[in-house]
Amino acid sequence: MRLLLPLLALAFAGSVFAAGAPRPNLVFINIDDLGYGEIGPYNGRNKTPELDRMAKEGRKLTSFYAAPVCSPSRASLMTGCYPKRVLPIPHVLFPVAQVGLNPNERTIAEVLKDAGYTTAMIGKWHLGDQAPFLPMQQGFERYLGLPYSNDMGPAADGIKSDRGKPVPAAKAGNAKAKKAAVDDETGTRGAQPPLALIEGDKVIGRVRVDDQIGLLKRYTERAVAFIKEKHAKPFFLYLAPNAVHFPRYPRDEFMGKSGNGLLGDWVQEIDWSVGQVLAALREAKLDQNTLVIFTSDNGGPTYQEAVNTPLRGA
Repeated sequence: MRLLLPLLALAFAGSVFAAGAPRPNLVFINIDDLGYGEIGPYNGRNKTPELDRMAKEGRKLTSFYAAPVCSPSRASLMTGCYPKRVLPIPHVLFPVAQVGLNPNERTIAEVLKDAGYTTAMIGKWHLGDQAPFLPMQQGFERYLGLPYSNDMGPAADGIKSDRGKPVPAAKAGNAKAKKAAVDDETGTRGAQPPLALIEGDKVIGRVRVDDQIGLLKRYTERAVAFIKEKHAKPFFLYLAPNAVHFPRYPRDEFMGKSGNGLLGDWVQEIDWSVGQVLAALREAKLDQNTLVIFTSDNGGPTYQEAVNTPLRGA
């Protein structure tokens, strides 16, 4: 197993397997807004036994560069390119954006698919929510997840409120307000449409409070099911939970367990999720031929109580 925080490429994958060995499966776990000082392997404040074990069995990587926000970071991860070249936007993408990851770019999923891999993505995409930019058009053969962050949607759906906090009543909108909310081609910042759960290329649900609470479990179960399939080819699984991005929605089993509020509770649920994935690989006898990388897309937002110690920034 391999552990990485918060961002590096898969360039060393070939060197960790003997010459002539079967091509390795690849599992890339990309957490949203996870602070450097949140998890055990980096002397963080939360108990993360599964990640601790992963670090002990593998290695920790500590020298890296990453874009400071979601979309540019993920564009770079998918392509290996400088983010401003493949996604020239000032910040991140918002709903109904007219731009996205350049379809002419070759993603890691496209490269691996052409090399004979089965490719799947589960979780947050955030590289364009219009048809030409979605994962199924960027090299992934399967997809389940949200097109962008879990805080992008109507406040009345619980999209702007942490678990247990009051959910505001729906407000009557008007066309003028919605038009004014679209600042440029990067999408709608104000009166946003319902947050959609997508499978393949189809919307299968509208995300509300209860859906947020169960989303990480749903992602994890889908990832485990994918690993347990009898694959005829090596596979690439990109697992990108919306956790621990605001709003924070840990499940009941983790509420109040960390001592570090909802953020810490959700970090512990992330640890559980990673443990489920690693256990599935061991059970399927794939652990000796699977490269697993755990990372964050960028540092944690300190104004939302995230901890990046000993790093200075956010």
